[in-house]
Amino acid sequence: MTVISNHFDLLYFTNCNLDRPLSRDSKIVIPTRQLGLLPNHPLNPQNEITFLSKSYLIFDGVKTSVRQLTEYVEEPLGSHDFKPLEKTSRKVIDDDFPNVGKTVSLFGLEGVFENPLEWVDWEIESASFYLIEYLAYDSNLPTCG
Repeated sequence: MTVISNHFDLLYFTNCNLDRPLSRDSKIVIPTRQLGLLPNHPLNPQNEITFLSKSYLIFDGVKTSVRQLTEYVEEPLGSHDFKPLEKTSRKVIDDDFPNVGKTVSLFGLEGVFENPLEWVDWEIESASFYLIEYLAYDSNLPTCG
């Protein structure tokens, strides 16, 4: 398992699949697939974008979390052409975080939830951020504990 603090500005989310977040106390863990790493990210030694097959975004000392979710449909079926259903857009506000009394930064990310199929625009205010690269041979998975 590789842990990288900061470097949020060198992440590319547009092709990223997000799994439902795990939340406990003032921490949010977001499992991801196909998270892009831009050149100069510590995990990307190349001069082009690379993608992690599986990783975890960890936000600690969370003050706020707001997700704008827009349902998508495939039209026509089997075409891999997805269209948003604007009428089903909804906002989810997570506001049950304890006051951590630390300075926070705003982190914005986007991606796709698969079940149901939804595009997510997400803003999280937290004191710190780090990324965990999941390696298939490593059984230590991050938790919210």
